[in-house]
Amino acid sequence: MESERVTLGQDADSPWVSDDWPYPEDHPDALAPHESLMDPSVPRAVVPHRVAGRPISTTHATDLYDIAVVATLLEAAKFQRLRKVGAAGRIAVWPSDLRKYRRQASPAMGLVLIIDHSSWVGWDKNTALGPYLYRIYRGNAAVSVVEFGHRDANPELRAVSYRARTLLDPRVTESLDRPPGLASPLAHALDLGVQEVRRQLRSMQQDRVVLLLATDGRGNVPLASSLLDRPPQGPVGSLGIRDALTVATAVKGMNGVEPVVIAPGSDHYADLPFDLADAMGGNVIVAERVTGQLGAGV
Repeated sequence: MESERVTLGQDADSPWVSDDWPYPEDHPDALAPHESLMDPSVPRAVVPHRVAGRPISTTHATDLYDIAVVATLLEAAKFQRLRKVGAAGRIAVWPSDLRKYRRQASPAMGLVLIIDHSSWVGWDKNTALGPYLYRIYRGNAAVSVVEFGHRDANPELRAVSYRARTLLDPRVTESLDRPPGLASPLAHALDLGVQEVRRQLRSMQQDRVVLLLATDGRGNVPLASSLLDRPPQGPVGSLGIRDALTVATAVKGMNGVEPVVIAPGSDHYADLPFDLADAMGGNVIVAERVTGQLGAGV
């Protein structure tokens, strides 16, 4: 098929007049007019340099971002007698004096671990949690733990939470092996867990957060009772379970969250962990029965 003929110039002596010239962008008239370029006098928005991670030391600066002012002044003070420049009482700072912070690398992922201690008699939750905790450990992830339903829980009707820098924190090992209690404020634990997930996604700038929920889904404390720290008046029925499912739906719309429910393989109300996983948009891992003596944790 014959290609369309394009006239590239008016000068008969110009090499771009030829209809066979394959590079029309080489013609001077093909350049964009200067009016379309950005006026250098117009101010432009500048994206601020992102600084993240806890300072752990200082090093020589190669740019002007994240300057360690005190370390820079201390370095400059070493050479003031030799330099003999600047007004009296002032420190002359040379480019070779500049120091910047060396920061600890921010973890690329986070973990929110919710443990229901009331539901693991005879079941091995630690083996089911193991692969996920190992992955979190390898990723040096930030950890938030929410726990409830153990014998020493105080207050009993509420879940409690804490934050750890890594899984090596001794408190995490203790949280994996507490004796079971009777109250199970699952809805309140999920509410705290959702808050921790949001905090990690927003302020800690993680790329991904793993939400691990170890429970059988049988929450017997309504959310209102946990928030008021008062026993419910009258029969509870399934209100605690319904509250937990309502809170869990908040996870489903969060980007970058991986929800996983670790559940005992019980035949009683076996559908509750799956209902929680569906509400959060996650998966269920069924734990096996304990064989021999229960270990001391992961």
